[in-house]
Amino acid sequence: MCDERFQMLTHQRNRLGHLDYVLLEHNQCTARGTLDEHGHSRKHGSSSPSTLQFAASAPWPVME
Repeated sequence: MCDERFQMLTHQRNRLGHLDYVLLEHNQCTARGTLDEHGHSRKHGSSSPSTLQFAASAPWPVME
């Protein structure tokens, strides 16, 4: 079981907090949530590693 969190930053390395986001796998929504005040997501899990796409309403987001 994979269980991960991520953090969103601007291209200037500033944290993006309180933004809504969506995780997509094969163009299908697999999770959605809101970043906390430090730009961290909640934990998301999957049964195996997979490549995900990320969508947010933020200018120039960078995922860590």
